[in-house]
Amino acid sequence: MTVSRVHITPHMHWDREWYFTTEESRILLINNMAEILARLESDPDYKFYVLDGQTAVLEDYFAIQPENKARVKALVEAGKLIIGPWYTQTDTMQVSGESILRNLLYGMRDCLSLGEPMKIGYLPDSFGMSSQLPHIFNGFGIDRAMFWRGCSERHGTDKTEFLWQSNDGSEVTAQVLPLGYAIGKYLPEDEAGLRKRLESYFKVLEKASVTQDILLPNGHDQMPLQQNIFAIIDKLREIYPQREFHMSRFEQVFERIEACRDQLATLSRGSSTTANTCGCTAPSPPPGWTSSWPTPPSRTRSSTS
Repeated sequence: MTVSRVHITPHMHWDREWYFTTEESRILLINNMAEILARLESDPDYKFYVLDGQTAVLEDYFAIQPENKARVKALVEAGKLIIGPWYTQTDTMQVSGESILRNLLYGMRDCLSLGEPMKIGYLPDSFGMSSQLPHIFNGFGIDRAMFWRGCSERHGTDKTEFLWQSNDGSEVTAQVLPLGYAIGKYLPEDEAGLRKRLESYFKVLEKASVTQDILLPNGHDQMPLQQNIFAIIDKLREIYPQREFHMSRFEQVFERIEACRDQLATLSRGSSTTANTCGCTAPSPPPGWTSSWPTPPSRTRSSTS
């Protein structure tokens, strides 16, 4: 009997300025992108890579190596390099509704110049979720959301998958990353190391999952691509025969969640009203907001984030 399906997703989280300077981040970016592009182009089994849901990463990269824009575009068009939908990873509790709207608008515009955006409201490291996000996401044709911080089992559900509604009834299917975006970083290749790392994680993730489809994001802050990931997956299958291990896109996980829609709790502003939860109050989108929000004039982006 299968206990759970473990979905391993290669990704990189990008803090442009935090414990790295901008200059240090750019050096790491050039090195990491060289590995990512080469692997996606040369290895047909390595099918995709998630570039942290923000196009500012590519803006920095093209500023240094504009000659590689065609390579990036080809990989985005092929669905192998997964980008967007944001321009930068916003903190939804600290900025205005207008800032959130324009962040998505600029990010989507960047994505469409290269291919298609990831249609997931992906916020793996923001500190709290605005209750208006489903409303905003729906305006951009996004009906899925994935995030880490901002939910509490005291306010509606102790499960990681649920339906999340704004107070106007706008809705997204939500997947919480209860242990964060980096639990699959630098996975060891030996049995003892894997057991030490993962066994406590499996217990938490499986207990909280409605579908028993659990996420093991393979990445971290400015982390280079893990070259031996397929050897690790083979080892995991050997150690844990009761679990399935797949390299999966986030979209594939959402398809499995949506197939169990009738089992999902519904969270809304009315059932989650504390600060830093899915239902906290935040500025609403402007009156009359629709998916046909007018294209803004060209803007000049700041050289700092």
